[in-house]
Amino acid sequence: MSLEIGPEDGRPTSMPPPSASTIDPRYLPPPQLAPTPQTNLFATLALVGFLVAGVIPGLILGHIALSQIKRTKQLGRGRALAVVTLSYCVLGLVVIVLTLSVFAGRR
Repeated sequence: MSLEIGPEDGRPTSMPPPSASTIDPRYLPPPQLAPTPQTNLFATLALVGFLVAGVIPGLILGHIALSQIKRTKQLGRGRALAVVTLSYCVLGLVVIVLTLSVFAGRR
């Protein structure tokens, strides 16, 4: 059996060209995983701040979270929107109750 040199690449013609099935998988690079987006920290802090400290920290941190999420495309927009919405609802109820109590006190 004689080995003849192929005209195009210089390999002996009796050797098969390398293919995906002949490459040892141990020598292949590991597959690249897509990075998972993180939840915005301020969205979580807004929820905790609303539950622990009240309306004002929830509003401030919620608005900060929404602006960061818009800029960085992180997760947590629903959480931040829920906190901001709840904060405005509670703030509105406080204003209504205070207004009614002032007018009820005048009678």
